[in-house]
Amino acid sequence: MVDIARDPRILKRKRQRQVAGGIVGLLLVIALSAALARMEPAAPSVDRSTVLTDTVKRGSIVRQVRGVGTLVPEDTRWIPAVTDGRVDRIVLRPGAEVTAEAVILELSNPQVEQDASAARLAVRSAEATLANLHVQLRNERLTQESTVATVNADYQQAKLDAESKESLAQEKLIGSLELKQSQIKAETLKTRLDIEQRRLASADESIDARTRV
Repeated sequence: MVDIARDPRILKRKRQRQVAGGIVGLLLVIALSAALARMEPAAPSVDRSTVLTDTVKRGSIVRQVRGVGTLVPEDTRWIPAVTDGRVDRIVLRPGAEVTAEAVILELSNPQVEQDASAARLAVRSAEATLANLHVQLRNERLTQESTVATVNADYQQAKLDAESKESLAQEKLIGSLELKQSQIKAETLKTRLDIEQRRLASADESIDARTRV
């Protein structure tokens, strides 16, 4: 084989063209990168057949989201029962909306039920006793009213008798002793009438005090 000598000028021009081509390519890559960096990301595209279109209106937007999982409350409040008992029925489950009158659970306790029955019987017995007491006190008051009426009638009769005998005494038809006796009898009955009237008022106060619930 025979080596062919190359012209050095041709080699130099070839290297210059290669360097120039590399610089131009590098500049194009830099310019393209800068242009792409300034561009905003393109909006995602969807198939028109899968989109519902409508006119924009003012109002509330209801968004319903379904998911798989368990709802966990942020705050848990325990409501203790007043007495011990066994849960017979769960009326409201966790997450239900409740009010002050809502029944959440139904509990049973034989001892509490027995105590409640005994309390109801005691109430009925007390009510019967109170009714009997009303009747007794009413009868006592009627008796006292009768006593007041009787004493008042006796007093009025004695008062008339004393006034009559006072007139007879002025005419000297009876003695002063007989007049004095009639006056004493009238005064005695007047005192007794005052006492019986106070007893009647005290009976009214006793009725109010003994039958007050």
